[in-house]
Amino acid sequence: MLLLQRAEEILAIADKTEREFKDQQNLVGGEISIGSVEAITSQMLSKWLKAFNTEYPQVSYRIFSGTGDEIKEKIDKGILDVGILLEPVNIEKYSFIRLPQKERWGILTKKSSPLAQKEHVTAKDLVGVPLVSPSRSIVQNEIASWFGDDYDDLFFLQPIT
Repeated sequence: MLLLQRAEEILAIADKTEREFKDQQNLVGGEISIGSVEAITSQMLSKWLKAFNTEYPQVSYRIFSGTGDEIKEKIDKGILDVGILLEPVNIEKYSFIRLPQKERWGILTKKSSPLAQKEHVTAKDLVGVPLVSPSRSIVQNEIASWFGDDYDDLFFLQPIT
């Protein structure tokens, strides 16, 4: 009788545990570390996190803003779980999805500049204009490709190191 009683208690506990797991099927918690470059996609990040948080309120987030190279380095070291990067970027060793948002490159100039009056700026418009460029070689290669034959005529200011 004692064994029967204990077996019934064990089965009742097992059933109760199974029901508790079913009730908490969508209970996901923890922290997600996200690295993001500052771009249109990083603005979308807050909308994505809000929607995710509605379904999984137990999840918290740690956000890091930096360059693509910094974000990749932190992913490699295990500091970040996910990164939002802009192309051009070397992503051969990563699993990735392309986001639908498209980024535009732009220029920053005084309102009085003739370039500010243009709706679109072409490569030829920038020949002879002092330019500042990111130091990342992959981005410099992209700029050189965009400018084509005009690249050698560009005037890049030297970055302070």
